[in-house]
Amino acid sequence: MQQVSQLRTDTGIRVLLALKGFSMYHVFDEMRPFLDGTTASSLHEARLGQEEFGGETHIFATAFQPHEFEEIAGRVTHISFNSLAQYE
Repeated sequence: MQQVSQLRTDTGIRVLLALKGFSMYHVFDEMRPFLDGTTASSLHEARLGQEEFGGETHIFATAFQPHEFEEIAGRVTHISFNSLAQYE
């Protein structure tokens, strides 16, 4: 985490925790000072990131469930769409 912190300081980049790869929320308190937020690929991951980690909450999914999108939009700070058609 110290190396990530130094990289952030040296370059100005933002670093996100990919929840699909690492969702052990019991250590989020230790990681939070070194990261800018989380990235998710589902509503449940977005909820975990927003509620347990804080900071920026990004989401990308190849397909969003229409019945979940309103809650997703209320929980995340950034949404990446797969295509213009998906955005529309």
